Amino acid sequence: MENTQYRFVIVGSLAIVILGVGAWWYTSRPAMYPFEFVAGEEVTSWDFQGAYTGQAEFEEKGRTDITRLKELFGQEGYTDYELYVSLANQYELLGDGRGAYDNLLRAIAIDPENTGLAWHNLGKLLERFGAYESARIAYDAMVDAQPILQYQNVRVEFLKMRMPENTEAIKQAENQLNGTLGEFILE
Repeated sequence: MENTQYRFVIVGSLAIVILGVGAWWYTSRPAMYPFEFVAGEEVTSWDFQGAYTGQAEFEEKGRTDITRLKELFGQEGYTDYELYVSLANQYELLGDGRGAYDNLLRAIAIDPENTGLAWHNLGKLLERFGAYESARIAYDAMVDAQPILQYQNVRVEFLKMRMPENTEAIKQAENQLNGTLGEFILE
């Protein structure tokens, strides 16, 4: 009888600790950027053939890298933004679109107005899933955040390939790119 009561106390205590840790983890996660898909667009399955998918050695490497990256939060040497973008890249290699998406939104939440890389990667991910209007929003935000030539060119190429009928958007994106090229040449 005493042995059974002792086991219940131990199991109950472990359950309380696990629930407490779970609650702490859930509430301490950084907020994600509130990105909205364009009406009519959705992702029904977030899984895809990643570069590591189906290759046990590489899949294990990806999972190990995810664990390592998560342990770097709060340490010197990397910003949270860099870590979230890196985590998103690992999830993408594994073919886990939801993991990539969530970490990109966390990176964007840190600084949505001054960093184009997370927006770029989000645009590429959404494009992969066929959410072209939502990808366009990400690419526009990328250029707004960092109007560098590379990002402007990515947006122009995306519009030409995925939205060739939207000649006005293509023209505006090309004009911005050409204006930046002109400024670059004059310097």
